[in-house]
Amino acid sequence: MTTTVAAPVNAHLTLVDGAISLCSNPDCHLVLSDSEKRRSVRQRGLCTECHTNGVTVPELPAPAEETAAPEPATEAAPAEETPEETAARLHALGIDPESGEIYRCGYCDTSIAATPDAEYCGPACEKDAVRAKVRTEALAIAVGIVRFAYPEISGYEAETGLTAAVKHWSNGRVAGRGIAAAARAWIPDYADMKPAHQGIANGKVLPILKAAMRAAREYAQANLPA
Repeated sequence: MTTTVAAPVNAHLTLVDGAISLCSNPDCHLVLSDSEKRRSVRQRGLCTECHTNGVTVPELPAPAEETAAPEPATEAAPAEETPEETAARLHALGIDPESGEIYRCGYCDTSIAATPDAEYCGPACEKDAVRAKVRTEALAIAVGIVRFAYPEISGYEAETGLTAAVKHWSNGRVAGRGIAAAARAWIPDYADMKPAHQGIANGKVLPILKAAMRAAREYAQANLPA
């Protein structure tokens, strides 16, 4: 006994132009003819019979919208330093916040960046610096005494006379050449004086010179480090 299988109504359309399109009705799925394929958009992919019968095709889900990947988290910018914080950081690094230069010994100018809180590189330099400072201050005292006696001269002229006199100073006494050197620096017309007048001028200069040197010596003895 032979069983006969009925072919679909439009089975002759299974191969059309090498492409097969089926009715979008899931209960039909007949192969669409050329004319049906041309009306595919208007008929929403249904065959003519399904379209005529008012078959509806379920809406296909809309493709998911692409969402932009979240931007990688960025590190928060460091808080801006205050001027005080900047100064403290530079100081800790051995850099003077005001000049931008590394700290240096106050006497020999050697770098002391490793010890920014120190003023000198060591005890020896500190002692030498104190001595130099005391000598400078002692000289300033002596210059002040000379200028009090000779207000018309400059500080440079007063210092020049003192420096020249010191070269001839020994055992608390100054030689005649030292007195004359001081007088020459302090009295403008000393070089034009006759020897007798120069002698008189030297006699007036001597007590001033002694007073200035004594004041400087006493200040130095009281303030120089041992």
